[in-house]
Amino acid sequence: GRSWVKLLPVTEPLVDSSRILPEGPRRRAYRLVQPLVEGALGLRAFNRYYAGLQALGLRDGAFCEAALQALDVQWRPEAGALAALQAVQGPCVLLANHPLGGRDAVALLAIARLARPDAKVLANFVIGSIPEVRGSLILVDPFETRASVAANLRPLREARRHLADGGLLGVFPAGEGPKTPARITLQAAADGDDRNSTRAVMGREGRVVVAFAQGTSNARKL
Repeated sequence: GRSWVKLLPVTEPLVDSSRILPEGPRRRAYRLVQPLVEGALGLRAFNRYYAGLQALGLRDGAFCEAALQALDVQWRPEAGALAALQAVQGPCVLLANHPLGGRDAVALLAIARLARPDAKVLANFVIGSIPEVRGSLILVDPFETRASVAANLRPLREARRHLADGGLLGVFPAGEGPKTPARITLQAAADGDDRNSTRAVMGREGRVVVAFAQGTSNARKL
């Protein structure tokens, strides 16, 4: 379980819910009830566990592995799956389904980094608030607003460059994802792929696509 992670006092919370409000009277008023709100949402426990993980001094994939262990998330791929992924040379797109929110990005990065040290994950900019993994992420705005279209041009170009340099890129494609937990299958990239986020980063060059499904049965909430 999580007992191995030392719960430490929080000096600088990773998640401060008051930041959603502008500076001024509304934020000051909210701070009177902030502990109750964050306790109900699990954010106080999240910040304390993060403080304990931060004290371990881990980064990138190792930090993700420790975080998943602390959350009791069983994330290891099936026998032979990781070896199949490690055997892929050159540019590779690793597709994953997205049943658990932010924990999916943590699990995907952990597995991608076990497979290849050059791995990066195309992820929600919110996850970029975790400094221990920021360098392994390409951050996008997934909310499909007019502003996000313009904001995503730069990270999508970065993702294309990463693949052009022969790297491995983890992506959460839009639409229906694979269902079988912890199963990895290899296939050639198809120009006609209808998942927009995947097509946007793959371009027309040949890529290897790896489909990876994450299950939900062993996951817990804070």
